[in-house]
Amino acid sequence: MEIDIQLVPSPPNSNILLNRTVVVIDVLRATSVMVHAMSQGASEIIPVATVEEAFQMRKVLPRPKAFHLVSQGREILVGSFFNIEALAQRCLELNRDLLIFPSGDEGNFSLEDNLCGGMLIERIMKISRRRIALTDASHCARILYERYKANIVEAFRLSHHGKELIKRGFGEDLVYCAQMNITNIVPEFKDGGIRTD
Repeated sequence: MEIDIQLVPSPPNSNILLNRTVVVIDVLRATSVMVHAMSQGASEIIPVATVEEAFQMRKVLPRPKAFHLVSQGREILVGSFFNIEALAQRCLELNRDLLIFPSGDEGNFSLEDNLCGGMLIERIMKISRRRIALTDASHCARILYERYKANIVEAFRLSHHGKELIKRGFGEDLVYCAQMNITNIVPEFKDGGIRTD
């Protein structure tokens, strides 16, 4: 099994995706909200790129957020700190090469998303009995996680997006989104929607 991570959210090569499991991560706050909503009984979530698209849902099925960039993946899983242990287990059960896709910050590197990706890599390495090969990018994400594992919220506060949320009065969201293993739900993106079945 090989684990790669797309440090910057540019479109990956579609040929690479065909036989890989993909994990989309947008910790502050999209995938955290998705995982939480599904754990509370939401039957489906249809991700969109803008608020305007959300208002147009009844008229036209919109193009999904970061999910459209990786839609050719074999499975597309939704990840956050909320489901990190269950997510690692699911990736190992699927037993395919893995691409972790941090959604980023408006096309730029995202500290919090790559940190979560690094934790996922660490969890997979810890519980796997198989040989795991890491790309250079995966090694970087794992090192990032090692640096901040004792204080995830500190990393959130240092991140560009975290600072923006604090500035807008949403600082409590950082603490909330840093919670680990509060659900065993691993949502999957299929046919334009996110579901758990």
